Amino acid sequence: MVKKISFGLLAIWIMAAAAFAMPSFSCDWVVSSAGRDTGTAAKLFWTPQKWRSEMSMGKDFTMIMIARTDINKLWTINSVNRTYTESTLDFMRTPTVGGKYPGEVSRRQVGREAVSGIMCNKFEISYKFRGETKKAYQWISVDNQIGVKTADAAGAWSSEMRNLKVGAQPASLFDIPAGYKRVAIPKIKF
Repeated sequence: MVKKISFGLLAIWIMAAAAFAMPSFSCDWVVSSAGRDTGTAAKLFWTPQKWRSEMSMGKDFTMIMIARTDINKLWTINSVNRTYTESTLDFMRTPTVGGKYPGEVSRRQVGREAVSGIMCNKFEISYKFRGETKKAYQWISVDNQIGVKTADAAGAWSSEMRNLKVGAQPASLFDIPAGYKRVAIPKIKF
């Protein structure tokens, strides 16, 4: 369940981040629930049109997702079986405008704070989610407009970048590894 929530938060963060003209970077992306680290962490590699996340799913398995907005593809890599699935990246087709958070209704700057040693502008955001108005805080770095942290205003969850390293990322991170075989996405019966 926590892993599902984490990928959901990652998707929301990516959509919000896509609106900013952010530089390329890598970081450790950590999710917290009720103020405690959930043990959910992903290594994130970002360029303006491509991103990759690597999340440990247990002792011997790492979930690797590669999103390519330049070709509208999402690949999920299984390094154990040397396979991958491919799907269309529909949620990225409509770009957000002006740095808005998905479903954003309002935004106001409420201060400046350092997050993981990075000076950030802190914003309070009201947004619509499943018909309800919710509030979150978002910390955007002063130097390069990277969304370093997002947190539920009630403290239910947060996601934060740690060990942020701004700079070019190797192109090979955003391609399917050589020798991997494409497989169909498994059908789930309910």
